[in-house]
Amino acid sequence: MNTTQLLDRIKNYRNQKGLSQEELAEKTGLSLRTIQRIENEESIPRGDSLQRLATVLEMNIEDLTEKKFTEDSKEPLFAMNLGAFSFLLFPFLGFLIPLILWKSKKNKSEVIN
Repeated sequence: MNTTQLLDRIKNYRNQKGLSQEELAEKTGLSLRTIQRIENEESIPRGDSLQRLATVLEMNIEDLTEKKFTEDSKEPLFAMNLGAFSFLLFPFLGFLIPLILWKSKKNKSEVIN
């Protein structure tokens, strides 16, 4: 899914719920300006903002972004997160191991990329 589709989905789901931009901003705890930027394609919601929007719109992030987590995509993500603990042995490995794992798996799954 490209960025424009995601931003259009957010606007469409907001309209389907009968929420104004002000109401969505109030319910999500995001500023009105942030909601306006998202809907005008000036900003892309990520992380916490995307989670807040999905919660208020009563959706899963996966449904909003159309990125599905499969068992094939969960294993490398788990390995990358676990690999970050290698900094306990050597500080540089906490960065290097997740980077190597990501590089080797990024083209196999859109979720990982």
